[in-house]
Amino acid sequence: MRRRTLLKAAAGLALTGLAVDQYKAAHGPHHTGMTPDPEALEDIATIRFKDPSHIKMLQLTDLHFYQWPWRPQLDRRTRDEMHRLVDRHAPDLLLITGDLWNNNPMHIGNHYLQDCLALIESLGRPWLFTWGNHDRLDDYVAGHRALAACPHSLYRGGKNSGCYQVHIQNSENKTLWNLICINSSGAGLAFPQQRWLNTVPTDGPPAFAVFHIPLMQHSQLWEEGKGQGVKLEPCGFGVENGATLKQLQTLNVRACIAGHDHVNDYSVPWENIELIYGRATGHAGYGHERVPKGGKLYILNAENGQYAWSSVLADGSHWTPKGRADHWRPDLWS
Repeated sequence: MRRRTLLKAAAGLALTGLAVDQYKAAHGPHHTGMTPDPEALEDIATIRFKDPSHIKMLQLTDLHFYQWPWRPQLDRRTRDEMHRLVDRHAPDLLLITGDLWNNNPMHIGNHYLQDCLALIESLGRPWLFTWGNHDRLDDYVAGHRALAACPHSLYRGGKNSGCYQVHIQNSENKTLWNLICINSSGAGLAFPQQRWLNTVPTDGPPAFAVFHIPLMQHSQLWEEGKGQGVKLEPCGFGVENGATLKQLQTLNVRACIAGHDHVNDYSVPWENIELIYGRATGHAGYGHERVPKGGKLYILNAENGQYAWSSVLADGSHWTPKGRADHWRPDLWS
């Protein structure tokens, strides 16, 4: 056998082995981020704004870096579009809501994490992070520390296994809004997360709840005919039993911001809370041919509690839903 043929065969075996390893990692037991850092002391970050009446937050979710390492053009496109979205919209805060990298094949998840952190820092904006089901590592304590150590990071999840708060303050250090960041880990919001939510004060300011895996009501309310947007796949709420939403209501939550399902982009109302799907960002993730990849831009007035959102693409186009669809219909969006 020729040397070139041998090299091709070896490369093919290596890629096959990587694919098998990724399949096993994706379908095996996982508890992403659920190991607390015994040395972490803080679980609240603060960010101050001179003008809290107009805060721009850009949600990027389901980036799935390194899902297909033999197709690097997909990750290059995601990186390029992240920079273009940030340059175009100049957000005050980035919400990175899970599945930043893809699994831990051959135990190199920490390498993936470090590369992703360098990319996020290159965007030059304050940012927060919530764990997704694919953000897997050998050492989650080291992961908590790496996330918190970045200069622009607001991550304070080490103390409570990925759960923390970000207080939005005015120039007088008054907290006007809270971002309740929850680690939905690999299976959705369940007893560990609900137990942590019991420690969040109920007399706090208005809040957004930010996490990766959606709630049961994301599915139920849509099936009841409520909400607007596009839904192209079942809602993967995991083991969440519907109880979390009432708990979030006691914490003055005005909206829940999630990701996870790449070809769902809609919102549904539940009493005084809006349940919102982010627009999937990563081209290595599935669904780009069905729903264009992008981000979700939120404009928040933390002084009067008003906010608005739209899905945004790197080419400058944007959509706010004007109806319901079970396939992608740009005519239903402004």
